[in-house]
Amino acid sequence: MLAVAALAGCGDDDGGSSAGTVTTTTAPRLTVAGAAAAYAPIRAELVAIGRDLGSAVANAARTTDAKLADRFSALTVRAEAAAARLEALTAPARLDTALDRLRTALADGARDLRAVATAVRSDDAQAAREAAQRLVGDSAGIRQARAAVERQLPPARG
Repeated sequence: MLAVAALAGCGDDDGGSSAGTVTTTTAPRLTVAGAAAAYAPIRAELVAIGRDLGSAVANAARTTDAKLADRFSALTVRAEAAAARLEALTAPARLDTALDRLRTALADGARDLRAVATAVRSDDAQAAREAAQRLVGDSAGIRQARAAVERQLPPARG
């Protein structure tokens, strides 16, 4: 049934005072091996979220609406946190497109997890069903995007 700023600086052009200037620094990009190591715990969390989503769905009929909504809300928070960790990952430029797709897929999935939780809390079976159907598609998109990232990374060591 259910599935699953950029900162802009304004400074003086005449070489005068730098008051009002915003200086930003960008973290250096990781090597491919470094990106693989940094991605490994994120991947583990994505797998755990998927597993826990499956468990929530499998036990939904035996779970109160309040408890089910809480589980979906918790999954939402975890998915959003994983997306934020991906956003902070300074991987090699060649991974940018694949990581962007994964972040987008995760954001879509988190949005639908939240929609399921909201619908269950509101006792809106139709909205829950629709959000769950979107979540099925999002889950497939997350798996595909995750696989695309992982094809470009060596296995993490350690």
